Amino acid sequence: PRWSRIGNSLILAGLPDPATGSITRVWYDSAGLAYAHLPDGNTYATRDFERWLKVTTAPPPPKQPVASSWLPETPAYLIHTNRPHVLYALGARLYRSDDEGRSWTPLVPSGALPLPPGTLNDIAVSSNNPDDLLLATQFGLWRSIDGGLSWASAHDQLPNLPVVKLLTLPTSGQPLRVLLEPYGEAVWQHNPQPAWVLSDPLVTSEHKQLAEQVARVIGSPLARVGLARTHVYAVTPTGVLLISSDGGSTWRESTPVDTAAIKDLFVHPSQPNLALAIIATPTRSRLFRTTNAGVFWDDLTANLPPAPINAVTADLTTGAVYVATDQGLYLSFQQLQAPGPAARWLPLTGLPEAPVVDVALDEPANRLFVAVRGHGIFVTLAPHRLQFPSLVSAADLQSHPAAPGSLLSFLGPPLSSATANGTPVPVLSRAHLHSQLQLPFRLSGSSVILDLLAESRDRRTLNLRFALPLVEAAPAIVVSDDGAPLLVDSDTGLLLDPYEPLHPGTRVDLLATGLGRVDPDWPAGLPAPLREPPKVVTPVRVLLDRHPVPVIEASLAPGYIGLYLVRFEIPRITNYGSVELVIEAAEHRSNPVRIFIEP
Repeated sequence: PRWSRIGNSLILAGLPDPATGSITRVWYDSAGLAYAHLPDGNTYATRDFERWLKVTTAPPPPKQPVASSWLPETPAYLIHTNRPHVLYALGARLYRSDDEGRSWTPLVPSGALPLPPGTLNDIAVSSNNPDDLLLATQFGLWRSIDGGLSWASAHDQLPNLPVVKLLTLPTSGQPLRVLLEPYGEAVWQHNPQPAWVLSDPLVTSEHKQLAEQVARVIGSPLARVGLARTHVYAVTPTGVLLISSDGGSTWRESTPVDTAAIKDLFVHPSQPNLALAIIATPTRSRLFRTTNAGVFWDDLTANLPPAPINAVTADLTTGAVYVATDQGLYLSFQQLQAPGPAARWLPLTGLPEAPVVDVALDEPANRLFVAVRGHGIFVTLAPHRLQFPSLVSAADLQSHPAAPGSLLSFLGPPLSSATANGTPVPVLSRAHLHSQLQLPFRLSGSSVILDLLAESRDRRTLNLRFALPLVEAAPAIVVSDDGAPLLVDSDTGLLLDPYEPLHPGTRVDLLATGLGRVDPDWPAGLPAPLREPPKVVTPVRVLLDRHPVPVIEASLAPGYIGLYLVRFEIPRITNYGSVELVIEAAEHRSNPVRIFIEP
């Protein structure tokens, strides 16, 4: 798979600079290299704090606390410098002495770096300059070049995002939400600063109600609740699985293996009898499947490596199952409707060499998201689409009705040719797992039949047929992997950086697909003219937080193939902050996106 990273390792935690995960040790060597040791046991080195390299030959230097009445705290760690009279001491706070320890000045916490006492882990002093300090804390790595009077983050490029779970995926207007340890829930935010923003826990009232109900029954809180129609699956903090088939009125215990604790559980809302459970035994993790709501369990572990299994997700339609382990990501095709033998697992490569802690598929199972310890969130087109192709909107890789002129993405083997209702369709690009085609503008009727020819990996020709409903317009806003819309500055014609906020009075060009016929007519597969592009026939509306905004222009996007341009102006009176944006045409509404508006 070709992976793309979403987000970075920075967290807005109320400090002067963005924070990151905990740093346990830090030190300088004699050549001036700085080293940072992370809680997962990895060590990274840098010379310029812009590029960090993982190293294996630099163990942390010994560190012994000193108990003495002349120290500001006891015990504390005493650090000598190349100037005998300059000393540092690290306890719950950091102190400096400029008179060989006779008096001490507290340096942290201070107004420049308000870190709580007890969150400081280590300090390093350059052998060449006693004022060049590195401070390892629970909130990342901080540097001072003036002896501790002022501090700035030194971890911006360090792969140290403490992600443990994916909570929501960036689809249908939802933000990417993850669980960071020990910060809590966080949302990836483009504006005003690209970083993870801590947020309130996201718990639906239905889940919360059921969790409270089960907690009363078993007398303890729950680690997880899964809903599947009338079935409820609940995992206790000790790893016991309770199953209810009547909406929570009665419960029974079901465990795949005696004395084993369930670590993670996959339940699909539409398949109440199916569950996949990861159990932790004293010797190894194992994966089990039930197709009868926990009456019997089958072991699917097969050839998975003897490493901890952290998470599992599946696509019921194709039987694709993905597991996240400490030794990487694996895929297999299992029987999910009835018992059957366990299939072999295939490793998926291309990710950083670190434990994969979580895995999830978007709702149509077209994109695969993973969380890699320290390195963050990665996304790719789901590899199982090579065997089970899908035809979706090119704007957001979701299923939408087709409209004349729609730009579609074929997720599967490289596409050779295509026809729509017998008419040849231009194939704009063909690649591994992703080809694009554009429907003719003169399509009519209530449906369109697409016959596609693709080439499999063993060079066999595949004949595929897809039937899509055909409507006058099916708007879809073009978004990136993290859900950011594709916007163009109307005055300059340049793509807008999604990290830059918009302002009232700014004229914006929004790129979309599926807006239907244009006038004058235009052939599919050709870039729209740079001057006087054809206009959209169907009236288009833009809504900001459900309030209509006047549309200045709606046409084909000049120079693009299959994309439309919707031009509007940010109103003088509007909501500020994160604002929902949708477009409407022919009573069909697009996927919602969010933009950031500042006064």
